[in-house]
Amino acid sequence: MFMYLSSSDCIPVPELLILYTYVPELPILYAYVSELPILYVYVHELLTLYAYVAELFTLHVYAPEIPILYVCVPELLTLYAYVPELLTLYVYVPELLTLHVYVPELPTLYAYVPELPTLYVYVPELFTLYVYVPELPTLYVYVTELLTLYVNVSELFTLYVYVPELPTLHAYVPELL
Repeated sequence: MFMYLSSSDCIPVPELLILYTYVPELPILYAYVSELPILYVYVHELLTLYAYVAELFTLHVYAPEIPILYVCVPELLTLYAYVPELLTLYVYVPELLTLHVYVPELPTLYAYVPELPTLYVYVPELFTLYVYVPELPTLYVYVTELLTLYVNVSELFTLYVYVPELPTLHAYVPELL
C-alpha cells in the first residue's frame, strides 16, 4: 500500500510512538521513534537509510547498493564502516588520526596512523603484530607467543631479532653472512 503525502503531512503511529514525514520534492522519508529515541532518514534517490540514535550520539548510514553500513559516533569522533561483501570493518578515529581495518575471515586487525605514518597489522592466529614504518623503511614483527620482536631494516639489509626472555639482540646481515 502506498500513501502520497504533501511536504507538510505527518503520520503519527501512537502504538509505536513513531512519526513519519515524507518530503516528495527531495524525496526523503523521515521516521522518528520517540521511545528509543531514533530518527531515521531514508533518501530514496541514494537508496540510503540514515539512523540517528540521540542517546548514543550515533549516526548509522546504510546504503544497500554498496552495501556498506557506516556508524559515526560524534562523541568519540569515530566512524565505523562495515562492508559485508568483504567481511571487513573499518574504524576511523580522527582524534588519533587512526584507521583500523578488521577482517574477521583472516582474522586480522589493521591499524593505519597517517600522522606517523605507520601501519599496524595484528594476526591473532599467529599471535603476531606487524608494524610497518614506510619512512624508515622498517618492518617490526612482534610474536606474542614467543615474546620475540623482529625488526627488518630493508635499507641496511638487516634483520634484528630481540628475545626479551634471554635478553638477546640478534642481527642478521645477509650481505656479510
